[in-house]
Amino acid sequence: MEQSNGNLLLLVWHSAEGGWEVGWNDDEREITFSSPAEPETVTIRDGDIITVGGESWEPQDAAVMRDFEWIAAPHESCSGELFEVSSVSIE
Repeated sequence: MEQSNGNLLLLVWHSAEGGWEVGWNDDEREITFSSPAEPETVTIRDGDIITVGGESWEPQDAAVMRDFEWIAAPHESCSGELFEVSSVSIE
């Protein structure tokens, strides 16, 4: 995801934790996202302008240790600051 300031974020999604559901439709090339905080499922397509809530995984003032296991590791061409998504809205 490219931010308005040009910085890149690599969005990290929860997987079936606490009601989270994220899916990828390869034929339509879209992501579906639902969470306990969202009243409806959100479908994201290439070119959509979205707002995400969550937190950066990059160290800010102090180093933060993250213990996670990739279910599907990002492709080596994916880059950007790791950002854990907790909410999504489409503008």
